[in-house]
Amino acid sequence: FNELSKSQRWIWMVLLVWATVTVGSLFAGPAERLGTRGLAALIAGAALALAVGAGVRTPAGIALVGLAFAGFQLAEVLADVRLQHRIDDARRATLTSVASLGTELVTVTVFGVYAALGASLAHSTVFVILCLPYLVTALVLGVRGRRG
Repeated sequence: FNELSKSQRWIWMVLLVWATVTVGSLFAGPAERLGTRGLAALIAGAALALAVGAGVRTPAGIALVGLAFAGFQLAEVLADVRLQHRIDDARRATLTSVASLGTELVTVTVFGVYAALGASLAHSTVFVILCLPYLVTALVLGVRGRRG
């Protein structure tokens, strides 16, 4: 790995992250058995992997970032599946469209926040900061899962 140029290492690291995201999607079937608290643990674990991986700024850290993105991808697929199971056929198209719009609006907002924070902070620091909403989401789901 050290013999590669900086751009070649970058390509391999990006490939590693996207490969793990793909693998995360492939676990959707078995992960459907996760309850609300299991989903909360998945999101919290992914957020912590992202924070640690971004913070250490090494190739091993990039592997943790990839693992985190895999966890987030899996959580998104599971959330989509749960939405599909909860809505009836008459409302399915409208509700999934609204949910997709919401996801896209949040994504664009996060890009804006990332750009604003990234102008004055290191990228690793921005990644760590952006773990906080995931941790809050995991906490809310964990509390909700404990009640139900």
